[in-house]
Amino acid sequence: MFRIGFSTLISIVATCCLCPLVLSLVRRLKVGQPILGYVTNHYSKSGTPTMGGMAFLLGACFVSLAFNIGYSSHAVMASVLSLGFGVLGFLDDFIKVKSKNNKGLSVVQKLVGQILLSIIIAVYAYLSPDVSSIIKIPFTDYTIDLGYWAIPVYLVFVVGVTNFVNLTDGLDGLVSTSGSVCLTSLGILIFLSAIEGGANISSLTGLSSYALGLGGSLAVFYVLNSYPAKIFMGDTGSLGLGAGIACVCLLSRNLLAFFIVGIVYCISGLSVILQVFYYKLTKKRIFKMAPFHHHLEQCGLHENKIVAIYSLITLCGGIAIISFWG
Repeated sequence: MFRIGFSTLISIVATCCLCPLVLSLVRRLKVGQPILGYVTNHYSKSGTPTMGGMAFLLGACFVSLAFNIGYSSHAVMASVLSLGFGVLGFLDDFIKVKSKNNKGLSVVQKLVGQILLSIIIAVYAYLSPDVSSIIKIPFTDYTIDLGYWAIPVYLVFVVGVTNFVNLTDGLDGLVSTSGSVCLTSLGILIFLSAIEGGANISSLTGLSSYALGLGGSLAVFYVLNSYPAKIFMGDTGSLGLGAGIACVCLLSRNLLAFFIVGIVYCISGLSVILQVFYYKLTKKRIFKMAPFHHHLEQCGLHENKIVAIYSLITLCGGIAIISFWG
């Protein structure tokens, strides 16, 4: 309990210190975010400092590594993977800023990088006796054994979650709030599992401290990221965060819980997939704009209201998985 509480507190303090430093640095370097051409109502945000995800990723992940090396290999792997995806996002952001348009790494380059990183965590999870090929069914005591399908399923899950979170990052404070609630809920869920005891208690408590630390760091970042945002997290933050959420779910065997507490990310990802396929088939659109949060904007909802709705939905999902944890 002390380890979890103290590491979470240190993560929050570290992010409090890093946020103004990162903001000052990106302003000095004139690292401004280009805006997608079709999102016309966001033109006024063009030039807003980006890459702010460095603040909460560095604050949470390095503290997690300091507390968990030699204690929880799960927390170490989650931290390393978050940083790895964060570096991939940083490269994407850097190219966008340098070229002064919203096209960074190509889709193929991004996907190859994500797959290579995801293979690492998928193989690690499969070989770990605490995870192996087992996933829990939410709200029950039952589990599913994926057998040899575990590695490809884990790989697709990590890549999918990461991109779904990335697609949701389109409004001020949307991912920082929902991500904080999502990770805090998962951290509490994992802690409840850890206090049951068992051989993997250190792995679970370490993973819980990582989730709560990253969730707390996101809450700090929201102060600068709330409407009107002083800084964006960029792909640096959204890819790193998405990987973190995926790792927390995967390594705690709560892969299926993501589709409850992370339902808003599923909505974003599926809305894009549906929009693309439906347009190719009919040359018509299901939504006014995808992802779905932009559709809500086009329907007249203000950013703050959408953020509140998404956060409330995530909170309900979090309460559900905590209340009925098995």
